Amino acid sequence: MRRWTLLIVLLLLSSCISQEFRLANVAFCTCEPGKRECDRQPHATYRQGEIIWMYTECYKFRYIKDSEEYMSEFDITIEIFDDHGTNVRTITESFETPLDAEPDFVWFKLPVKSEGLERGKYTVLITLVDKYSGNIATKEAVFYIE
Repeated sequence: MRRWTLLIVLLLLSSCISQEFRLANVAFCTCEPGKRECDRQPHATYRQGEIIWMYTECYKFRYIKDSEEYMSEFDITIEIFDDHGTNVRTITESFETPLDAEPDFVWFKLPVKSEGLERGKYTVLITLVDKYSGNIATKEAVFYIE
């Protein structure tokens, strides 16, 4: 019996520790987030005209050490779909992240203007490309405009 319990625990732990490039869940924030700091927007609901602040982190990316810095580079695409599945907005940006210490994660604050978005439910699809490895990670989340 103990052997099976140990096996189950090991399987659960190994499935929780991802070895691949990935994005964490997207958090919707009330204001501009900081590193591992996000005041959650209640029910991910915004008013028209407000900035939709999103926060996410990525793990298991490649970086290079350049003299005293660690550098990683990413391309990020934010696609917003309305409740009918129509793409209503696409934003693409590139990021370089110079860090003083060897990184285990990189965080992103992603502001999106809500002007032009009608009342309703929206799905955001975030696609992150690690430019050093070519790996791609995606994450979906839902927000609302009232």
